[in-house]
Amino acid sequence: PQAVLTCMSLSAERIKMKNQPDVSPLASLARETCARLEAWVERNGWEGYDPYDIQGTGWYMALARSRSLIVRAARKGPFWLIHRYPMLARKVVRVKAINPKGMGLFTTAFCRLFEVTGDEAYLRRAKECAEWLLKNPSKGYTGLSWGYPFDWQSVVFIPRGTPSSVVSTAVGDGLWHLARLTGEARYRDACAELCRFLAEGLNRTVIDDETVCFSYTPVDNFLVHNANLFTAEYLARIGAETGNAEWSEMGVRAGNYALREQNEDGSIFYWGREQNENAPNHRDCYHSGFEIRCLWGLWKATRDERFRAAALKYFQFFKSAYIGANGEVMNLPGRIYPVDIHACAEALLCPAVMSETEPEDSFDIISKALPWVVETMQNSDGSFAYMAFEGGRIDRTPYIRWGQAWMLRALAETLFVLRK
Repeated sequence: PQAVLTCMSLSAERIKMKNQPDVSPLASLARETCARLEAWVERNGWEGYDPYDIQGTGWYMALARSRSLIVRAARKGPFWLIHRYPMLARKVVRVKAINPKGMGLFTTAFCRLFEVTGDEAYLRRAKECAEWLLKNPSKGYTGLSWGYPFDWQSVVFIPRGTPSSVVSTAVGDGLWHLARLTGEARYRDACAELCRFLAEGLNRTVIDDETVCFSYTPVDNFLVHNANLFTAEYLARIGAETGNAEWSEMGVRAGNYALREQNEDGSIFYWGREQNENAPNHRDCYHSGFEIRCLWGLWKATRDERFRAAALKYFQFFKSAYIGANGEVMNLPGRIYPVDIHACAEALLCPAVMSETEPEDSFDIISKALPWVVETMQNSDGSFAYMAFEGGRIDRTPYIRWGQAWMLRALAETLFVLRK
């Protein structure tokens, strides 16, 4: 216990805003919350569990796919046990792994904490994450890319390690921050190699001469808005910085697909309208946050006012649909339970990013949501629970990519904007 307290104390000391003391109780809460989470990450290491890791095992998929009435009846027991005792089940099955997406999020988080504090230790940790990523990309694809460390049964089967646009751009964001902070050519070159994968390795659905949609992975032809927007924003960002007009133009054409399908209330459904039957009219907090941040990033890269207007309109929907009067974070519009830590992270990260243009609304959201998230979801050891259910039950499993990496990323961004 003393070692844990010492680690927490050192972390809290490190996360002091550069050249100034904490300026508000909100900044102090963000700093202490971040310090406790960082201490947990230091103790735990990079390996961890994921909500989808057991579902990617061969035996689980065989049971899930079976049409036998006997198997379907027999599987109810083990499936219930996995749901009710998630940590024990994962220890038994031994599915712990390092997740590239988590490593990308950690890279960006540590870069932001370096900018907040000026402490070189954070830059060293960001480089440590990046080194692992550069040594462990997906194999056999154009450029550089990364995927999940487990099989994933979506509408199509996606084998482990298959590069994903959402995983790869999360990694790419961390590499971009490192390139910006260090000036090292190898990080800048890695960003360009990632763009090669996005531009050449993903499938593209051509909607019209000005509009395309990028696939989620090379093995699907999904029309999924957040995946397409992650690709669009990254191509536009790196295209603008490197002077690659082709990447910039691809980014705008992919961004046009989101503009084409934005709803009157500002929201965008998860699936494109041509594939909307997969989950009709689905919207949730974290995918909405992804899309808003990408639209904003597209505006910053292109200065195309259409993307700025779309982001601002969507952000107003985000505030009204997902944030309660007392800071409750609702993953589905108007529904508090179950509380999902991924949504909680986005309830901080999205407004932190949008504070550049919407400071009043953004700080209103953060000031309400942060205390509620900490009280509802932070475990006693500093990690964050996975889900909270109506009636008081909480699944406290500290999934490293889904919860810890996203929360550290969100808290670091929150501290970055509160330092000003």
